[in-house]
Amino acid sequence: MLNQITLRGTMLLSCAVAGLAALPNVASASTTYITVTANWASGSGDWTSASGWSSAPYAPNNGTPVNTAYDATIGSGANVTVAQGENINVDSVTATGALTINGTLNLAQPDNGGSPGLVTGKLNIGNLGVLENAEINAPTASSGSYNIEFAGVGGTLRNVTLASNLTVTGNLNVDTLASGVEGLVANGYVVNLQSGSMTFNGLPAGTGAVYNYL
Repeated sequence: MLNQITLRGTMLLSCAVAGLAALPNVASASTTYITVTANWASGSGDWTSASGWSSAPYAPNNGTPVNTAYDATIGSGANVTVAQGENINVDSVTATGALTINGTLNLAQPDNGGSPGLVTGKLNIGNLGVLENAEINAPTASSGSYNIEFAGVGGTLRNVTLASNLTVTGNLNVDTLASGVEGLVANGYVVNLQSGSMTFNGLPAGTGAVYNYL
């Protein structure tokens, strides 16, 4: 049976000001960024393999080259992996193909005051994978749900805001302590835990104070 959880955003906003101040790569008024759309059209590969991207000779990673920001797209049928130990920072990601995060994917936008960037599509976050400083949205406007699959026990959300309902398959950790930022701000949307478990800084659902069951 589907376990339906509502995370009340009002209970997660106590650190909002501190969280925004703590976000990396905050742009100064004098900095001008060039935004590049990088497309991985087909095939499988590691995110850092520049030859797979239309932005070659650079793989999309904000600040490479200096004052460059990226909107990354992963085409239908393609499969891109952020490997363990890799730290990728882009403004947005749209994945109609597959995106696997075993390292860290950071969506803080240096050209927008460090605001969280939008990630759209279906993600698989592995044991050590982290998605941070992101707003997550439904794959399509009509679907009403966003799918994240968590493999193993260590996939983590950090400073993530919902822009649609969230469907989780697997084990989810929400980190509300790192750098004093939010873990997960629900904005009134619903988290559907289809299987697996949810923990908040290692505390099982039901023992914490930053979320409520309906």
